[in-house]
Amino acid sequence: MPTSFMAGNSHHYGNSTEYYYPAVATSFVNGSSYPIVVNPQMPPHPSTFYAPQQGRHLPFPPPPPPPPPPPPSCLPNDQELTDYLYHVGFIQGRCTDTMIKLGSLEKETHALVLGRSPRLQLALMQQMAIKQTAGRQKKICLEMTDAPRSVTDEVLHMALGHLYRPLHHQDIMYLFARPRVLLALLDLSVYLELHPLSNTICDALNLEWTLDTILFWLPYFDLPDQTSLASVQHGIYFLTQTLPAQLDAFGLDNNYMDLAHVYAHLSLPLLEHCIEHDRLGVRDPMQRLHFAKQVLALREDDGTTVNLRFDQGNVSVKVMPASS
Repeated sequence: MPTSFMAGNSHHYGNSTEYYYPAVATSFVNGSSYPIVVNPQMPPHPSTFYAPQQGRHLPFPPPPPPPPPPPPSCLPNDQELTDYLYHVGFIQGRCTDTMIKLGSLEKETHALVLGRSPRLQLALMQQMAIKQTAGRQKKICLEMTDAPRSVTDEVLHMALGHLYRPLHHQDIMYLFARPRVLLALLDLSVYLELHPLSNTICDALNLEWTLDTILFWLPYFDLPDQTSLASVQHGIYFLTQTLPAQLDAFGLDNNYMDLAHVYAHLSLPLLEHCIEHDRLGVRDPMQRLHFAKQVLALREDDGTTVNLRFDQGNVSVKVMPASS
Protein backbone atom coordinates (compact mmCIF):
# COMPACT_ATOMS: atom_id res chain seq x y z
CA MET A 1 0.00 0.00 0.00
CA PRO A 2 1.63 3.23 -1.04
CA THR A 3 2.34 5.78 1.63
CA SER A 4 2.46 9.46 0.80
CA PHE A 5 4.92 11.77 2.46
CA MET A 6 5.27 15.49 2.51
CA ALA A 7 8.01 16.85 0.40
CA GLY A 8 11.24 17.19 2.22
CA ASN A 9 14.65 15.66 2.88
CA SER A 10 15.22 12.47 4.76
CA HIS A 11 18.03 10.74 6.54
CA HIS A 12 18.47 7.16 7.64
CA TYR A 13 19.45 6.15 11.18
CA GLY A 14 19.80 2.41 11.35
CA ASN A 15 16.44 0.87 10.42
CA SER A 16 14.46 4.12 10.80
CA THR A 17 13.97 7.08 8.58
CA GLU A 18 13.46 10.61 9.84
CA TYR A 19 12.17 13.47 7.74
CA TYR A 20 13.33 16.99 8.25
CA TYR A 21 12.75 20.28 6.58
CA PRO A 22 14.89 23.33 5.92
CA ALA A 23 13.36 25.38 8.69
CA VAL A 24 13.87 26.29 12.31
CA ALA A 25 13.77 23.30 14.60
CA THR A 26 13.53 23.14 18.36
CA SER A 27 16.24 21.49 20.39
CA PHE A 28 15.53 20.05 23.82
CA VAL A 29 18.56 19.84 26.08
CA ASN A 30 18.27 19.04 29.80
CA GLY A 31 14.59 19.87 29.80
CA SER A 32 14.94 23.35 28.22
CA SER A 33 14.17 24.34 24.67
CA TYR A 34 15.71 26.81 22.25
CA PRO A 35 15.48 27.25 18.46
CA ILE A 36 18.27 26.21 16.10
CA VAL A 37 18.55 26.75 12.35
CA VAL A 38 18.59 23.49 10.40
CA ASN A 39 20.95 23.36 7.44
CA PRO A 40 19.01 21.90 4.50
CA GLN A 41 22.17 20.18 3.25
CA MET A 42 22.96 18.50 6.55
CA PRO A 43 20.71 16.24 8.62
CA PRO A 44 19.94 17.47 12.13
CA HIS A 45 21.35 15.72 15.12
CA PRO A 46 18.94 13.26 16.79
CA SER A 47 18.99 15.35 19.98
CA THR A 48 17.08 18.01 18.05
CA PHE A 49 13.89 15.98 18.28
CA TYR A 50 14.78 13.57 21.07
CA ALA A 51 13.97 14.15 24.74
CA PRO A 52 16.41 12.03 26.81
CA GLN A 53 14.39 12.13 30.02
CA GLN A 54 11.28 10.89 28.21
CA GLY A 55 13.04 8.19 26.22
CA ARG A 56 10.90 8.73 23.15
CA HIS A 57 10.29 11.18 20.33
CA LEU A 58 7.68 13.48 21.92
CA PRO A 59 7.67 17.27 22.11
CA PHE A 60 7.69 18.93 25.53
CA PRO A 61 4.37 20.43 26.63
CA PRO A 62 4.15 24.23 26.60
CA PRO A 63 4.95 25.99 29.89
CA PRO A 64 1.99 26.62 32.19
CA PRO A 65 0.46 30.07 32.12
CA PRO A 66 1.47 32.50 34.89
CA PRO A 67 -0.75 32.54 37.97
CA PRO A 68 -3.42 35.22 38.08
CA PRO A 69 -2.69 38.30 40.20
CA PRO A 70 -4.02 38.20 43.77
CA PRO A 71 -7.39 39.84 44.29
CA PRO A 72 -7.37 43.29 45.88
CA SER A 73 -7.70 43.34 49.64
CA CYS A 74 -11.15 44.13 50.96
CA LEU A 75 -10.09 44.43 54.60
CA PRO A 76 -9.57 47.85 56.25
CA ASN A 77 -6.04 48.75 57.24
CA ASP A 78 -4.89 48.83 60.85
CA GLN A 79 -5.25 52.60 61.14
CA GLU A 80 -8.91 52.52 60.15
CA LEU A 81 -9.59 49.74 62.64
CA THR A 82 -7.82 51.44 65.54
CA ASP A 83 -9.50 54.76 64.74
CA TYR A 84 -12.88 53.03 64.84
CA LEU A 85 -12.15 51.36 68.18
CA TYR A 86 -10.83 54.60 69.64
CA HIS A 87 -13.69 56.89 68.59
CA VAL A 88 -16.64 54.49 68.87
CA GLY A 89 -15.49 52.29 71.73
CA PHE A 90 -13.38 54.64 73.85
CA ILE A 91 -14.54 58.20 73.14
CA GLN A 92 -18.24 57.43 72.68
CA GLY A 93 -18.19 54.59 75.22
CA ARG A 94 -20.40 52.20 73.30
CA CYS A 95 -20.82 48.58 74.41
CA THR A 96 -18.61 49.03 77.47
CA ASP A 97 -18.47 46.16 79.94
CA THR A 98 -15.80 47.19 82.45
CA MET A 99 -15.36 50.05 84.89
CA ILE A 100 -11.78 50.83 85.88
CA LYS A 101 -11.02 52.93 88.96
CA LEU A 102 -7.66 54.39 89.92
CA GLY A 103 -8.10 56.19 93.21
CA SER A 104 -10.81 58.78 92.64
CA LEU A 105 -10.56 58.42 88.85
CA GLU A 106 -12.82 56.09 86.87
CA LYS A 107 -13.48 55.26 83.23
CA GLU A 108 -15.80 52.85 81.40
CA THR A 109 -13.92 50.63 78.95
CA HIS A 110 -13.90 47.18 77.35
CA ALA A 111 -12.37 44.12 78.99
CA LEU A 112 -11.05 42.79 75.67
CA VAL A 113 -9.00 45.96 75.14
CA LEU A 114 -7.85 46.27 78.76
CA GLY A 115 -6.36 42.79 78.41
CA ARG A 116 -3.51 44.34 76.42
CA SER A 117 -2.08 45.44 79.76
CA PRO A 118 -0.59 42.46 81.67
CA ARG A 119 -1.50 43.99 85.03
CA LEU A 120 -5.07 44.72 83.98
CA GLN A 121 -5.40 41.31 82.36
CA LEU A 122 -4.53 39.63 85.65
CA ALA A 123 -7.04 41.80 87.50
CA LEU A 124 -9.69 40.98 84.89
CA MET A 125 -9.16 37.25 85.26
CA GLN A 126 -9.60 37.53 89.01
CA GLN A 127 -12.76 39.60 88.67
CA MET A 128 -14.23 37.28 86.04
CA ALA A 129 -13.72 34.31 88.35
CA ILE A 130 -15.57 36.16 91.11
CA LYS A 131 -18.32 37.12 88.68
CA GLN A 132 -18.84 33.53 87.53
CA THR A 133 -19.00 32.34 91.13
CA ALA A 134 -21.52 35.00 92.10
CA GLY A 135 -23.58 34.34 88.98
CA ARG A 136 -24.48 37.98 88.51
CA GLN A 137 -24.50 39.61 85.11
CA LYS A 138 -23.15 43.08 85.74
CA LYS A 139 -20.19 45.13 84.66
CA ILE A 140 -16.74 44.22 85.88
CA CYS A 141 -15.19 46.78 88.21
CA LEU A 142 -11.41 47.03 88.49
CA GLU A 143 -10.12 49.05 91.43
CA MET A 144 -6.39 49.78 91.25
CA THR A 145 -5.73 51.15 94.72
CA ASP A 146 -1.94 51.16 94.43
CA ALA A 147 -1.72 53.31 91.29
CA PRO A 148 0.90 56.09 91.25
CA ARG A 149 -0.28 59.27 92.94
CA SER A 150 1.07 61.36 90.09
CA VAL A 151 -1.69 60.07 87.78
CA THR A 152 -4.39 62.58 86.83
CA ASP A 153 -7.62 62.12 84.91
CA GLU A 154 -5.92 63.35 81.76
CA VAL A 155 -3.05 60.90 82.14
CA LEU A 156 -5.46 58.01 82.78
CA HIS A 157 -7.39 58.97 79.65
CA MET A 158 -4.18 58.98 77.59
CA ALA A 159 -2.95 55.62 78.90
CA LEU A 160 -6.28 53.87 78.37
CA GLY A 161 -6.60 55.50 74.95
CA HIS A 162 -3.22 54.01 74.09
CA LEU A 163 -4.75 50.54 74.50
CA TYR A 164 -7.28 51.38 71.79
CA ARG A 165 -5.03 53.41 69.49
CA PRO A 166 -1.31 53.24 70.30
CA LEU A 167 0.61 56.45 70.90
CA HIS A 168 3.63 56.94 68.65
CA HIS A 169 6.90 58.82 69.00
CA GLN A 170 5.43 61.98 67.48
CA ASP A 171 2.60 61.93 70.03
CA ILE A 172 5.16 61.72 72.84
CA MET A 173 7.16 64.63 71.44
CA TYR A 174 4.11 66.89 71.70
CA LEU A 175 4.08 66.27 75.47
CA PHE A 176 7.51 67.81 76.01
CA ALA A 177 5.70 71.12 76.39
CA ARG A 178 4.00 69.58 79.46
CA PRO A 179 6.73 67.78 81.42
CA ARG A 180 4.59 66.82 84.41
CA VAL A 181 2.00 65.12 82.20
CA LEU A 182 4.72 63.27 80.30
CA LEU A 183 6.42 62.00 83.47
CA ALA A 184 3.08 60.97 84.98
CA LEU A 185 2.31 59.05 81.79
CA LEU A 186 5.63 57.26 82.22
CA ASP A 187 4.66 56.37 85.79
CA LEU A 188 1.31 54.94 84.72
CA SER A 189 2.68 53.07 81.70
CA VAL A 190 5.24 51.31 83.91
CA TYR A 191 2.54 50.56 86.49
CA LEU A 192 0.28 49.03 83.81
CA GLU A 193 3.29 47.19 82.30
CA LEU A 194 2.83 48.86 78.93
CA HIS A 195 6.46 48.33 78.01
CA PRO A 196 6.36 49.63 74.40
CA LEU A 197 4.89 52.92 75.62
CA SER A 198 7.27 53.31 78.56
CA ASN A 199 10.25 52.45 76.35
CA THR A 200 9.19 55.07 73.81
CA ILE A 201 8.93 57.71 76.54
CA CYS A 202 12.31 56.78 78.04
CA ASP A 203 14.00 56.87 74.63
CA ALA A 204 12.55 60.32 73.97
CA LEU A 205 13.70 61.57 77.38
CA ASN A 206 17.20 60.20 76.82
CA LEU A 207 17.44 62.25 73.65
CA GLU A 208 16.08 65.36 75.37
CA TRP A 209 18.10 65.29 78.59
CA THR A 210 21.57 66.80 78.36
CA LEU A 211 23.79 68.93 80.56
CA ASP A 212 22.06 72.02 79.16
CA THR A 213 18.45 70.82 79.51
CA ILE A 214 18.41 68.73 82.69
CA LEU A 215 18.16 71.77 84.98
CA PHE A 216 14.76 72.53 83.47
CA TRP A 217 13.51 69.04 84.39
CA LEU A 218 14.85 68.86 87.95
CA PRO A 219 11.83 70.52 89.64
CA TYR A 220 9.57 67.80 88.21
CA PHE A 221 11.58 65.13 90.06
CA ASP A 222 11.06 66.86 93.39
CA LEU A 223 8.13 64.77 94.65
CA PRO A 224 8.12 64.10 98.41
CA ASP A 225 8.06 60.40 99.29
CA GLN A 226 7.75 59.45 95.62
CA THR A 227 11.27 58.30 94.80
CA SER A 228 9.86 54.90 93.81
CA LEU A 229 8.04 56.43 90.83
CA ALA A 230 9.31 55.28 87.47
CA SER A 231 9.90 58.85 86.30
CA VAL A 232 11.98 59.70 89.38
CA GLN A 233 13.94 56.48 89.07
CA HIS A 234 14.65 57.25 85.43
CA GLY A 235 15.84 60.71 86.45
CA ILE A 236 18.12 59.24 89.13
CA TYR A 237 19.53 56.82 86.56
CA PHE A 238 20.34 59.72 84.25
CA LEU A 239 21.96 61.76 87.05
CA THR A 240 24.06 58.92 88.45
CA GLN A 241 25.04 56.96 85.34
CA THR A 242 24.20 58.56 81.99
CA LEU A 243 25.29 62.15 82.67
CA PRO A 244 28.54 61.24 84.54
CA ALA A 245 29.49 58.98 81.64
CA GLN A 246 28.77 61.74 79.11
CA LEU A 247 30.97 64.19 81.05
CA ASP A 248 33.62 61.64 82.01
CA ALA A 249 33.19 63.14 85.46
CA PHE A 250 35.04 60.57 87.53
CA GLY A 251 38.05 59.92 85.36
CA LEU A 252 41.62 60.46 86.40
CA ASP A 253 41.26 64.23 85.90
CA ASN A 254 38.40 64.55 88.44
CA ASN A 255 36.48 66.57 85.87
CA TYR A 256 33.27 66.64 87.90
CA MET A 257 32.63 70.37 88.29
CA ASP A 258 29.86 70.43 85.65
CA LEU A 259 28.19 67.47 87.35
CA ALA A 260 28.60 69.13 90.76
CA HIS A 261 26.87 72.22 89.42
CA VAL A 262 23.86 70.08 88.41
CA TYR A 263 23.82 68.27 91.76
CA ALA A 264 23.84 71.60 93.57
CA HIS A 265 20.34 72.26 92.19
CA LEU A 266 18.86 68.99 93.48
CA SER A 267 16.42 68.87 96.34
CA LEU A 268 17.88 67.40 99.51
CA PRO A 269 16.06 64.00 99.27
CA LEU A 270 17.10 63.62 95.64
CA LEU A 271 20.65 64.73 96.46
CA GLU A 272 20.92 62.02 99.11
CA HIS A 273 19.82 59.35 96.64
CA CYS A 274 22.31 60.48 94.01
CA ILE A 275 25.34 61.05 96.26
CA GLU A 276 24.86 57.72 98.06
CA HIS A 277 23.87 55.75 94.95
CA ASP A 278 25.81 52.51 94.47
CA ARG A 279 26.08 53.07 90.70
CA LEU A 280 27.36 56.65 90.81
CA GLY A 281 30.59 55.59 89.14
CA VAL A 282 33.19 57.02 91.51
CA ARG A 283 36.53 55.26 91.78
CA ASP A 284 36.54 54.98 95.58
CA PRO A 285 34.85 56.42 98.69
CA MET A 286 37.37 59.26 98.92
CA GLN A 287 36.49 60.52 95.44
CA ARG A 288 32.81 60.31 96.37
CA LEU A 289 33.52 62.35 99.53
CA HIS A 290 35.46 65.03 97.65
CA PHE A 291 32.72 65.25 95.04
CA ALA A 292 30.00 65.55 97.71
CA LYS A 293 31.91 68.34 99.46
CA GLN A 294 32.24 70.20 96.18
CA VAL A 295 28.48 69.90 95.63
CA LEU A 296 27.72 71.26 99.10
CA ALA A 297 30.11 74.15 98.51
CA LEU A 298 28.04 75.17 95.48
CA ARG A 299 24.72 74.86 97.31
CA GLU A 300 23.12 77.45 99.49
CA ASP A 301 24.36 76.91 103.04
CA ASP A 302 21.51 75.09 104.79
CA GLY A 303 23.58 73.23 107.35
CA THR A 304 23.83 70.02 105.33
CA THR A 305 27.08 68.12 105.79
CA VAL A 306 28.64 64.98 104.40
CA ASN A 307 30.61 62.38 106.36
CA LEU A 308 32.40 59.10 105.94
CA ARG A 309 30.76 56.11 107.58
CA PHE A 310 32.66 52.97 108.59
CA ASP A 311 30.68 49.79 109.09
CA GLN A 312 32.57 46.52 109.62
CA GLY A 313 35.23 47.40 107.10
CA ASN A 314 32.84 49.02 104.61
CA VAL A 315 33.37 52.71 103.92
CA SER A 316 30.48 54.81 102.65
CA VAL A 317 29.54 58.47 102.29
CA LYS A 318 26.48 59.77 104.10
CA VAL A 319 24.69 63.08 103.50
CA MET A 320 23.61 64.54 106.84
CA PRO A 321 20.76 67.11 106.82
CA ALA A 322 20.96 69.99 109.27
CA SER A 323 18.31 68.50 111.57
CA SER A 324 20.24 65.24 112.05
